Amino acid sequence: MAYRDLVRNWHKGILAVEEGDWALALKIFQSIERPTSKIAFNIGCIHLLKGDLAEALEAFDQTVSKDKCLAVGFYQRGYVCLLLERYEEALNNCQLALTHLRNNSFIDYKQLGLKFVLCAWEVLYNTAAVYCQLGKWQDAERTLEEAVGWTPKGQSIRLTPALEQVQDHLFLEPRSLPRGEFFRPRKEDVEELEAKDFLGQPKVISSAFEEDNASTFQSLQSQEIHRGIPLPPEKVPPSRPPNQSKMESPGLMERNVGMNGAGPKADLQGKDSSIDRRILYQMTARYCYFAQGQEDLNFKEGDILEILAEVNEEWLEGRCRGNVGIFPKCFAVRENTAATVPPAPSPGALASPSGD
Repeated sequence: MAYRDLVRNWHKGILAVEEGDWALALKIFQSIERPTSKIAFNIGCIHLLKGDLAEALEAFDQTVSKDKCLAVGFYQRGYVCLLLERYEEALNNCQLALTHLRNNSFIDYKQLGLKFVLCAWEVLYNTAAVYCQLGKWQDAERTLEEAVGWTPKGQSIRLTPALEQVQDHLFLEPRSLPRGEFFRPRKEDVEELEAKDFLGQPKVISSAFEEDNASTFQSLQSQEIHRGIPLPPEKVPPSRPPNQSKMESPGLMERNVGMNGAGPKADLQGKDSSIDRRILYQMTARYCYFAQGQEDLNFKEGDILEILAEVNEEWLEGRCRGNVGIFPKCFAVRENTAATVPPAPSPGALASPSGD
């Protein structure tokens, strides 16, 4: 089993443990192929909580066979053997646990994922409990006196009542791992199970300036194209007219003149309401169009566009809400085919002022 899958199932088993569902936790742990010594240890602890001593002993057998230096594994196995009245095995496991402490007063298993500190005096205490069961009271008393020497300063008073019990030939209650303590996977390994999005989600930031919004739309539009997401054919702007400053559109010429400082003034938004232009016909915007240049016309879907000139077969010049500019013809549909023509002059108006 891959380590990632091991961690995933290991974490699921711990979650079941935290919910008190021992059966589910046991099922998850046992489903792991080639379990590690820590997983086998957890299986043994669950069997022990359920009172299945034989199964617990088998699990702790696997624990110490996979890690022959795991002192806490021998400690737990010795405890189970004592409950099963297999006293010689219990005594041997206590001695092995003490050996793997390597003359240390304790081993803190926190870094290995187990919130438990195995102390030398606890191992000696269980050893004395085994001696009591074997009727070796002097050995039990000697072992407890040795345990007193391994207790931290100020804690030796805990063993005084136990020593008095042994002197009165009363059996000792063996110690075990606290209920609910299990080996857990590293927090870092669990966090790695979650998929990480290093790039983050795309965000569209609206600006108070219309030009900024237009450039944002263009960049997003180009991103869609580069990512392989095609736009609808009718929304892809055609090629721009080659030389817009020399086009025969009078409105654009007037705007260019105005922007250069000669003639009617036209701002960057393309407003030329001061110019009386002939409206050829009207169209309705099918889509929103955002300007790609200063000469372009911005409009929204559904806006009414007044067509002032036909730049070429693909581009038109129009007016929307007082703004004038060019736009792709495919972004709008013609609703009224009848051209808007100025009223014909009256016969009187056609007559010569002199009456000739």
